[in-house]
Amino acid sequence: MDKVVSVNGTDYEIIKLLGHGKGGYSYLACSRGGKAVLKQIHHEPCDYYTFGNKIEAEKNDYRRLKEAGIRIPAMIAVDDAHERIVKDYIDGPTVFELVRDGVSAEPFIVQVREMAELAKRAGLNIDYFPTNFVVHDQLIYYIDYECNQYMDEWNFENWGIKYWSRTPEFEEYLKTHHEGEGIMANSFAEIKLFQVKPEKTEEFEALAERMSSEQAKWDGCISVKYVKRFYTIDGIEPGDPPRELTKVVKCVKYYSYWEFDTKENYGKAIKRFFDCYMKEVQRLLISPFDISLGYSLF
Repeated sequence: MDKVVSVNGTDYEIIKLLGHGKGGYSYLACSRGGKAVLKQIHHEPCDYYTFGNKIEAEKNDYRRLKEAGIRIPAMIAVDDAHERIVKDYIDGPTVFELVRDGVSAEPFIVQVREMAELAKRAGLNIDYFPTNFVVHDQLIYYIDYECNQYMDEWNFENWGIKYWSRTPEFEEYLKTHHEGEGIMANSFAEIKLFQVKPEKTEEFEALAERMSSEQAKWDGCISVKYVKRFYTIDGIEPGDPPRELTKVVKCVKYYSYWEFDTKENYGKAIKRFFDCYMKEVQRLLISPFDISLGYSLF
């Protein structure tokens, strides 16, 4: 995703990726009107869901949820040509984050049951997974616009409630996704080693700050970090803190860790990295940087 994205002539600066769902990527964005959520529709395959026209589905679902009386963020703008939607940003933790962090979601069960009843009366099911609910001023908001024809199998009592406390189902999801911790099981990760010329360290660190800000916004990125090697455990007693390096030999080493949801998104991102930064980075190094790749184990 570009740093600045236009929606019907209004520019939005992308701050960070909020989430990647089966229908699109959601970003925290900022415009003159303040913070908002910008959703970019994607067309990645989904094994368990069949889509029609996604942008029309979003608009229709928003209308149905409003008519049903479900508390949702307002839709600010729709850009049909570029398949983008802008909606209000609801500031607060998700119910998932509360449960994960040991906070009881019990105070909000009454509210979600009220939503479930309103949805059922309208012949709808919403997606009751707790990542889709944000708590703001003690009210929960359903932040996704997805809704489907009502079926008992997928209502709150038969499915959703299984994930609103530390149930076996919730624990299994945590084990395989680590949602909200910045780590996802079986994510695709890259580690780069940069050997920087000693006289170019300040320039490299300024460039790394600029690069990481951009890299974090690219599709599928979960996290990106840069580390300078300037401590060692050589020559210290076990249990003592590392000691600072005092001498530079040939170069100063920096590492970056770049994590993605899929290797396909990584492939697109590394091409973009090469196109944008390769020449600028290489002139600061004593030799080409090394890249190591692989899937996370847990």
